[in-house]
Amino acid sequence: MSAALKKLRKSLTNYTSPFSKSPTHQDYGPRSSSDMTQTRQRRLQRGRDNPEAQRHDQASQQMEYIDDSLELILNNHLDNHLDKMQSSIISTIKDEMQKPVSWIMGALFGHSNERKTSGSQQADILDRIAQRVVREIDDRETKDVNRYKKENDALHSQVGRLDSELERAQAQIQGLASQLESAKQTNRVNAEKIAKFRDMLTKQPTNIVMDNDVKQKFTFLRSHILAMVKKTYEVHPGSINFKALRNPFQQEVFSPCATEECDSQSITNRIRGVIFYHLCVRILNEFLYGPGNLNNLQLALANSEFLLLQTLPKENLKEYVDWRTASIKCACVIGGNTNLARETASEIWNFLEPVAVIKGAENKGKKLLLGLCEEALELATLLRSSRDVFEVRRVFTGPLEAHMDYADVEAEVGFGGNSEPAKKSGDISYCVFGALLKRTEEDPLEEIVMEKASAVVYKE
Repeated sequence: MSAALKKLRKSLTNYTSPFSKSPTHQDYGPRSSSDMTQTRQRRLQRGRDNPEAQRHDQASQQMEYIDDSLELILNNHLDNHLDKMQSSIISTIKDEMQKPVSWIMGALFGHSNERKTSGSQQADILDRIAQRVVREIDDRETKDVNRYKKENDALHSQVGRLDSELERAQAQIQGLASQLESAKQTNRVNAEKIAKFRDMLTKQPTNIVMDNDVKQKFTFLRSHILAMVKKTYEVHPGSINFKALRNPFQQEVFSPCATEECDSQSITNRIRGVIFYHLCVRILNEFLYGPGNLNNLQLALANSEFLLLQTLPKENLKEYVDWRTASIKCACVIGGNTNLARETASEIWNFLEPVAVIKGAENKGKKLLLGLCEEALELATLLRSSRDVFEVRRVFTGPLEAHMDYADVEAEVGFGGNSEPAKKSGDISYCVFGALLKRTEEDPLEEIVMEKASAVVYKE
């Protein structure tokens, strides 16, 4: 017998049905009738002697019935499975035997020599059949192994893809956690700002501005302007370049200095008046809400304050002060344009460009001018933070006698060649420095003159 047939027979001999309970399934084969008869007789004898034994025998009978039934079912399954395998093998053999080979026909219908030959050929056929069955079994196992490998590879690929997705998800979670922490930090900052705003709007102001501090800063600014002019500019006749006057305001200010009556004092006063004018317009009388200009917010608040001043009666000064104080405190939290002093200094320096500068004093003069603008900004901030309403008044027209409570004579000036017919001797030409006025919540209708203006008047 060939090796392939031996391998097939060994496989069929060692075959175990998947429906068998254990390797010792043959131990539960059917019992003989004599054994069963003896067992029943023993049970009847015990039942007559002991009722408890009778119940035990009934239970044992039920268990034996169940065992027999299970044994019958398993044997049926086993037989069916073996029949299927046998049918498969027989079908394979028939397929091989039905091939149109001449020696098969000779083996069936020929002489004895042919039968002898066909015997060896049949052995070869069985050998080939056995080899084919083995190959089919091996191929099936190989296909199963390959299928399991593919499934395993697919699972590994899926696991790798899931790992990548998990890493991306973890990275997204970390990014979201970072964004959440940033949002929490922003929320804490906003909460602190809101708390400050709430305190500003609800608490009564505690900052009290002393009149002496205001007057001191105001007079210092006035004297520092005079010192800056003397240390920076040439103030003798001929120090002004009239060809460099570029705009009508410059011509209005400096044209009177072209006459023979213009002396160094007149030029000094006009330069002082120019500096004061710019400080007053740009800083002192500006509606400031913090350390500098707030651009669009500054304009909106300034318009609101202007309308409030125009609408509220003067006796309702407290409502205006409450609104202004709260607005300034809120604006200080937001911040502002801290370059206001530097911008104002540059504007003044450019306006005074036609006036000759003392040789070597340009850099120092620019620093002194910037210091003046910073002093003015500090003074304006102090005035705006007070519960009292301060005003720096710069415009006075007509005769000086009508404004004696607000202005003093700083100097006198002649009419010159450009005198206006409406101007008379004793009328105010311009102010070198303005007046400082104050109104209080206790008496909002009364204007208190803290410092008078320094006026230049006409003389014949």
